[in-house]
Amino acid sequence: MKQNIGWKRFSRLALSLLAGAAFATACASSDEAVFAGGAGASSGAGAGSPTCSVNAGQQCPVVCDPALGCVDCLVNSDCGLAKPVCVVGKCEECGDNNDCPIGQSCFPKDHVCELACVSNQDCKNGNAPLCDPVTKACVGCATAKDCPVDKPICATTNQQCVACGANSDCGVAKPVCDIADGDCVECLTDTQCPTASPSCVDKHCTNTTPLTCGAGEVDCGGTCKAVATDPNNCGGCNMQCQELQFCTSGKCACKPGLTFANGQCRDFKSDPNHCGSMNNQCQNNTDKCDNGMCVGNCNLPDECNGACVDQETDPLHCGQCDKICDQEEVCVKGQCRNWIVAAGCSTCPCQSACVGDFKSCCSYPNQPSLTICVDNDQCP
Repeated sequence: MKQNIGWKRFSRLALSLLAGAAFATACASSDEAVFAGGAGASSGAGAGSPTCSVNAGQQCPVVCDPALGCVDCLVNSDCGLAKPVCVVGKCEECGDNNDCPIGQSCFPKDHVCELACVSNQDCKNGNAPLCDPVTKACVGCATAKDCPVDKPICATTNQQCVACGANSDCGVAKPVCDIADGDCVECLTDTQCPTASPSCVDKHCTNTTPLTCGAGEVDCGGTCKAVATDPNNCGGCNMQCQELQFCTSGKCACKPGLTFANGQCRDFKSDPNHCGSMNNQCQNNTDKCDNGMCVGNCNLPDECNGACVDQETDPLHCGQCDKICDQEEVCVKGQCRNWIVAAGCSTCPCQSACVGDFKSCCSYPNQPSLTICVDNDQCP
């Protein structure tokens, strides 16, 4: 009978020992790669991780875990401030309740800090309907008895029902267990593919030669994507940033002016529920938030449910209240416009970076140190 499984976070020592094992050259497809983006990715884990062969011999962009393949981290120091904990090769907000504020629990499905649950009634998420009585976190399963036939294992790392915990759980058609997701796949490495289809692309064995993409680009289903800046393919194919984030150096980060707190990007300058700092709520006669201060009346021209903003430039209230610009958009004269970071350029003009559709060189709204290229004839 299949038992519950727990995927441990590897230490550097454990990784060095595993490097000599059969999976020493293992690495996930570059379509699954996630860039760590921090110093640890280039000088720490990246420098010491095993050499990996994927996509007909291409290397892992950042680091390789002998068991997991291409990952964004091996240890916590490989991660940034927004998601500082390395869990099964991914940078997350929390690994357990010790990483969360008092009164919150680390919900294992997405590894984010949420208000601790008391009963199942507090758990509305369809993928996590049960309240764990010990951790006070909403989970998908407590034991294997909670799982369906097609996903019979309750993985203790994320407490979700999964199809596999080891290759022995998989069949002939998809013989490899991708333990990070708990799914059976055709391959994680080129070496796991047959001679007739020797290249592992997006966890499938194929004889198709991957595209030759430019520097910083990855073949994503037949199209080269700039994974360092594309919010829909940030760090790897189909790695999508949240709507209030943008992609920089292959990592999702809050849009300039917003702060990552409690699992979300927030505007401490205008949010009346988090004015100036987390959970600082404006009340009574000073129920509006203006530039991080609770006030009775807004100095800025527009008010949106207690938030004092300028709808000409505010990406959360662009042109009207609650109109949020997408990840790749900035607010210009009340209109959401596409933008990119002016790579290698700190001040305008940026003739080498701002070309074609993104010819306008501008400073990001209220962030003069960030130079951007905007798809518009005007700057914010």
